[in-house]
Amino acid sequence: MLEKFAYSIRDVSQMASLSRVNIYKALKKGDLSAKTYGRRTLVLRSELLRFLDELNDYLPAQKQ
Repeated sequence: MLEKFAYSIRDVSQMASLSRVNIYKALKKGDLSAKTYGRRTLVLRSELLRFLDELNDYLPAQKQ
C-alpha cells in the first residue's frame, strides 16, 4: 500500500483527533503549515508529525 506524503484538512483532523476548526486555528497561528494546490489545502506528513511532537506534554495534576 502506498503511504501518503500529504493529507487534506479532513484527514489531519481525523488522524490527530482534533476538530477542523482547531486545525485551521493552528494554521492561522503559524503552529502548523500547509501547502495549497488550486483549492486544495494539504498538510505534509512531516509537518503533521512535527506539529504533534511539539504539542505540550500532558502532566497530571499533583495531589495535595
